Amino acid sequence: MVSIVFLLMCGCQSKEAPAVPELLLPAGVAEDTAVVTRRDIEVSIYLYARLRPEEYEMKFGNTYLAVDKVTVTYGQKVKKGDVLIRLDTKDIQKNIDDLTKQLNQVITQYEYDDADRQTDIDAAQIELDNSSAEGADLRVQKLYLEKQELVDEQVKKAEEDDISRRQQDIDHLTQLRDNAELLSESDGTVVNILVSPGDYVKPFQTGVIIAGDSSIFAEYTGRASSSDLSFMKSITAHIGGADYEMEYVPMPISQQITYIFNNLTPPSKFVFKDTAAAAALSAGETAELHCVRNISGNTLAVPVNAVYSDRSGSRYVYVQKTDSAGNTVKALAQVKTGISNESVTEITEGLNEGDIVYVKP
Repeated sequence: MVSIVFLLMCGCQSKEAPAVPELLLPAGVAEDTAVVTRRDIEVSIYLYARLRPEEYEMKFGNTYLAVDKVTVTYGQKVKKGDVLIRLDTKDIQKNIDDLTKQLNQVITQYEYDDADRQTDIDAAQIELDNSSAEGADLRVQKLYLEKQELVDEQVKKAEEDDISRRQQDIDHLTQLRDNAELLSESDGTVVNILVSPGDYVKPFQTGVIIAGDSSIFAEYTGRASSSDLSFMKSITAHIGGADYEMEYVPMPISQQITYIFNNLTPPSKFVFKDTAAAAALSAGETAELHCVRNISGNTLAVPVNAVYSDRSGSRYVYVQKTDSAGNTVKALAQVKTGISNESVTEITEGLNEGDIVYVKP
């Protein structure tokens, strides 16, 4: 019994934790090493986008008229100011003519009545000036004149208000008539026509969509995180041997929801910061977008395959050391890391420039 206990105690005492975890390699595979150096580390992605023309919605004004004629076709080139759609103004012009005729008659009657009332007031004033009446009779004459002037003022105001209201009605119809042509606001190409002859349009409704000639943007149609793209430090488009600084334009949430509900991937839009520099580019060209998420300059770095993680999340590397006997040995070194890309990992603590680390093959 004593012998068994003694053997168990000896067995327990012989189990010591190794100082360095073993780095196991397949048989016959040589270990690589790398020198810890200083370098710039960039975390970025590359996207391939297509240049597209900016699209503009041509909207009607404040009108309720029916479409008389669509003067353009799909794919047609248009210039700024060209007529795209004409609305039916026959009824509205007839109303304008009728109301204008009525207004002229009202104004003529107003001028006649105003002159007639003024004549009566002038006559009463002359009579008062030449009157020999005194006392109560004189006060009666003055009150009569004041009454005529007050009535004249009230009637004149009512007639002028009526004239003003009639003129406003004519002005409103004239505005509707003047908005009866939908004009192009940009040089470009017709890509969509949203109304047909006979349709009644609503105020500020879109009638035609124009793809502009002078402004283009880059569109990426693959899957990409809007939040990631919004926080990119820089975006550069490489097009035809030249580089252009770009800016990501997030899609409104309402539009994103529409795409998702229709099982479509929302496209990502990138615009040129210098639109003048992009003026020579054409829609349809391919743009290689270099999107830099993060960058760290002149920092210590090791190959990504040199860094290990344990279950607690701690990071460590194996460093090449020389022991007291002059032998090359492998030592574990705890490290803290920063950013990483597909090639290297930033080391913020635990290594020095010139150290040699072992790299997983």
